[in-house]
Amino acid sequence: MGISRHADHLRPGRPLRRRRLFAQLLPERHVRVGHHLPGHSRLLLLAGETEEVAAAVKYFVSGSRYIIRLDAGEKVVGSLLSLCERERIGSGFFNGLGAVGEAELGHFNPATGDYSWTQFSGPYEIVSLYGNITRVEGKPFLHAHASLGDKTFAVRGGHLREAVVSVTCEVTLTRFKDDIGRKKDAATGLFLLDPKPDEG
Repeated sequence: MGISRHADHLRPGRPLRRRRLFAQLLPERHVRVGHHLPGHSRLLLLAGETEEVAAAVKYFVSGSRYIIRLDAGEKVVGSLLSLCERERIGSGFFNGLGAVGEAELGHFNPATGDYSWTQFSGPYEIVSLYGNITRVEGKPFLHAHASLGDKTFAVRGGHLREAVVSVTCEVTLTRFKDDIGRKKDAATGLFLLDPKPDEG
């Protein structure tokens, strides 16, 4: 799949351009964050949040790579999913770094088949941010892990559900030629990678 018409005018070497995208809604929460970023109270990770928040994602395209900058108050997972939907990206890989003020990390317990989720209020440096993009039921699916370091240099890591940028987040996303899907695994209940071109 080639670059969509929305990015035809973007060329390497040009300044980052602001594009209006709509962030995907966060999954329903079971806990509430007790702190928020100054000036960004609307972007709290709230239980059962239903408000759709507009995100202005700045990026340009260089070959098969998207060079992305997220600013303070923007959601990492929601913004990347919105970009993938807008640009019709069906598979890829991304990595990033930066800083966040809030994040929710999870740990999967194979014995119970459930995730345990913990929310953190920073500031935190993004020590590492890695993930892939596939498709589930025709929509972009983002699988991301993150490691976050605090002011004592302690690091927390796990499956990234969502995070809110506090200063900046710089992401490089590489788009694959073929769309790749996932299939639900009966044993774990998870949508596992199906390593072949997705024809659905």
